[in-house]
Amino acid sequence: MKRYLFFLITLLCLSACQKERLLRNPNLGEARFSYSLNTNLPLYNVLKSDFSTVFVPYGGVKGFFVTHTTGNTYYAWEAACPNHSVNTCERLTCATKVSESERFEPCNDPNKHSFIFVQCSCDHTVYSLANGGVISTDKREGVYPLLNYAVSVAGNIITISN
Repeated sequence: MKRYLFFLITLLCLSACQKERLLRNPNLGEARFSYSLNTNLPLYNVLKSDFSTVFVPYGGVKGFFVTHTTGNTYYAWEAACPNHSVNTCERLTCATKVSESERFEPCNDPNKHSFIFVQCSCDHTVYSLANGGVISTDKREGVYPLLNYAVSVAGNIITISN
């Protein structure tokens, strides 16, 4: 009888638990890829510096950004604007904050690597490359964070994959 009661209580407890549903961004498809960067090469050497970013056009939906924050922490984010279908909007571009205001504008130098913000050219939503979150937007609904890719580091090799 005790076993039956224990089984019944356990079953009730487990059935009462619900997993939170993870909402998939309907605007971005799945892009299966793996790409390795060698930070000894001049193109990616800047990633040895804290708070630096490079754009890599060779993977993801529309390429991806790799950001080195501090220490051995790297993040990789999809470059397609997450709030629009892939065919209707260009990729995200680097953005800088206008001094003493809440406004952002596109970077003047496309080869600049010391940026930490990106902006969607279609709706001007600004994202942080430190956490993928929305920094500034005019939209009220349908705003998604940046799509994150897996990053692994082994010495001077950084591998980004999905």
